[in-house]
Amino acid sequence: MPKGAARLLLAAACVACAAASVGDCPVEAVVDLDVDRAACTAACNDAVTDPETGAKGSCCTTNYGLCANPTCTAGCHIAWHAATKAACVAECQAAVGQCDYTHPVSGELFQFCHSYQLCGCEVTSENKLVAGGEPQDGCNGASSDSFACERGCELAADLFGVSFYGRQLTGEELTANGAGGVPYTRHHQP
Repeated sequence: MPKGAARLLLAAACVACAAASVGDCPVEAVVDLDVDRAACTAACNDAVTDPETGAKGSCCTTNYGLCANPTCTAGCHIAWHAATKAACVAECQAAVGQCDYTHPVSGELFQFCHSYQLCGCEVTSENKLVAGGEPQDGCNGASSDSFACERGCELAADLFGVSFYGRQLTGEELTANGAGGVPYTRHHQP
């Protein structure tokens, strides 16, 4: 897979035709939710979350989160299914304050009242766990703030080589992803 670009699955789709040969089959690139979400989640983890300190990252990478706040990676998932960034932000805002939230479009269950470890964060000296499994700073980290999901919506809009908000990939993006200039379809396997 090219650097950070979405993996595009190539699928041959042949129309039933007795005279067609294998070389005549149209090729289609498939844009994949899991791959696109992973690229967006990586952007979440690299993003500066505190301009004053230069702190980076929303370390949650799973469907779990902290403090009843939707995560940046949840924003990435929502963005993939949303038509616009505004619709993504509205969906994130609807999820704030909920421990269990089912995304209405995809049916994906998110659980936002768990620990750093369940949401995918590594235990480091900066988020050292205390009794009860919660980090020392409780709900004061970039992975637990109420705007993390909205950051995912924002980051998804500008990523190269992935398709959020129904955006069609450019020929340059398809070429960079190894698919040439072939047409593509969106794919999500629940």
